[in-house]
Amino acid sequence: MSTPGKTSFTEAMDVEIVDEVALMNPFKYGVSWEMVAQKLWTSPSNLCKSVRTAKSFRDRVMLLMGKRKSVVAAQLKASGIDEPPRTHLDVGLDEIIMLSDDAIAEMKQKKTKASKVKEQTAEVDLAIRQAAMVGRQNSGEGSDDATPPPPVEHAAIHDRTRPMLPTRPATPETPTGPAAPVTPTGPAAPVAPTGPAAPVAPTGPAAPVAPMTPTGTAKGKPFRGPKRRQVTSDADRLLERLTQRDADQLEAQQKWRKLDLDSRQQQADNQFDVRMREIEFRKEELAEKACGRG
Repeated sequence: MSTPGKTSFTEAMDVEIVDEVALMNPFKYGVSWEMVAQKLWTSPSNLCKSVRTAKSFRDRVMLLMGKRKSVVAAQLKASGIDEPPRTHLDVGLDEIIMLSDDAIAEMKQKKTKASKVKEQTAEVDLAIRQAAMVGRQNSGEGSDDATPPPPVEHAAIHDRTRPMLPTRPATPETPTGPAAPVTPTGPAAPVAPTGPAAPVAPTGPAAPVAPMTPTGTAKGKPFRGPKRRQVTSDADRLLERLTQRDADQLEAQQKWRKLDLDSRQQQADNQFDVRMREIEFRKEELAEKACGRG
């Protein structure tokens, strides 16, 4: 006597459900238990009309699979005893168990690939950050090693103090300031041509000023010029190589996945052909037995 609200399954219903599940394989992507239920509900046999939901079909199949696994485990444990012949239901359940195991293995493989892709993405991000850090360090080191800029260019770097600095004509005052007042008379004018040594004066104080100033480019200011363009170009080339490598890996994964799906489809077709031949053989065997009894 069945419990109210629950469907009582017969062996004929179990056989039809198992055959349909083995044929449609709801364990793979793109096939749902709702599709299996619709197929069973529209079956000409009308055996599964009393089953109300797709979840009921799924729960029944899972229950039968669990029982079959227990039987197989017991048979393996008692290996010295002759195994009983498999029934039609046993054959279908064994095939469903194999399909379920394949789906679980494929899901684990996809998770492993996803974790690997995530790690590779993290490595790419780290490489980009390291390239940027190296570029900034190189720019800072280059500012220390480079020849010190003239006072006007050095002053132009400090945007904050630029409005307060003198204009370009005022810069020669540093060498000529002490020399101009010293010459009291006009004959000193010829001395002015002999003062080409005066340009040495800006190079003398300017050389120690650039590295010793605490606000120079070596103290966090962005480096400008050919070195900055070189660092940016190196970072762009690194990013392009990493992007191309990821694209190649993705293309290879897609090709492998297509080959894997094709091989699985071929395997499923072969298994279906084997099952159909087995069913035909069983039908012929039953027909021969029926003729013998007649």
